[in-house]
Amino acid sequence: MKRIALFACLAALGSHALAADLHIKAGSTYVIDASQANLSLDKFVVDDKARIKLADGVDMWVVNAKEASIGYGVVVDGSGDDGRDGSNGRSNREAQSCQDGAAGGDGAPGQSGDNGASIHWSLGVVRFGNVKVDLSGGNGGRGGNGGDGQNVPDFNDCTAAGGNAGSGGAGGNGGKGGSFRFHYTLADGAVDDLTNSMEVKISGGLRGKGGAPGIAGIGTSGRYVNKKSLSGSRSWVAGGGDGSAGNEGRSGVSGSNGSLDIRLINDGAAPQVTPVAETEAAPAGLEDRVKELEILTQKLEARIRLLELDKK
Repeated sequence: MKRIALFACLAALGSHALAADLHIKAGSTYVIDASQANLSLDKFVVDDKARIKLADGVDMWVVNAKEASIGYGVVVDGSGDDGRDGSNGRSNREAQSCQDGAAGGDGAPGQSGDNGASIHWSLGVVRFGNVKVDLSGGNGGRGGNGGDGQNVPDFNDCTAAGGNAGSGGAGGNGGKGGSFRFHYTLADGAVDDLTNSMEVKISGGLRGKGGAPGIAGIGTSGRYVNKKSLSGSRSWVAGGGDGSAGNEGRSGVSGSNGSLDIRLINDGAAPQVTPVAETEAAPAGLEDRVKELEILTQKLEARIRLLELDKK
């Protein structure tokens, strides 16, 4: 097997952590922390059914490896966490004395979902099984419901208004999907089209719904009262009235989808040069155009698979 000279094809991406090899064992869970967020490797080996989890705070994982061997059933999780739901506003029990009812508390806003991490792999592929990569954004949390306003019962000679209803909290925004960039070369005998061996999720998180408003408190009822007069007539005294209604919480905004870039840089074989007579010279730029079309086809195939995954 020929040694793959990957770094001759790809530009270096910033400073890299110095590590000769990384071997993730079969069936294990391996956490990528900040110290391993940028790796330059001689060998990158991931055994079957290994799970790789990006730690909190690692928003990008960059791996440049001269030789990479990836097993079957590998999962890479860089998805954003869902935002927490907002707490509900406080509701009030019925008043125990003649006074205007207390207002219900407003619902707290839901938290926004975290953005999905991004992964940039530049690998010289020796073996490749299949990999599921999840870089989706977290869903926004639901806004808390508004609390109920306080009811005021009909105490004797009491005129008091019910408490206002609390408003619902705003829903949290969905997190953005991360980007997945996978540039690779191939050793002799490796499968050419690796896009068929990958499932990548880069969808943005769903928006959180706004919270519902509370129920307005009921005030004292109207009543007739006797006038202190010789005629003994009665007059109507209006009740305290109900509290005002609360507002429904505003829904958040769904997160935007990330980006996907999977491309073969070369196949690892020595370039074959066929002399062409001057009278049969190929049109200028034709070869470059053919390469561009091949890359575009790979992107479209990956995009179609991504849309199918999102539908599921």
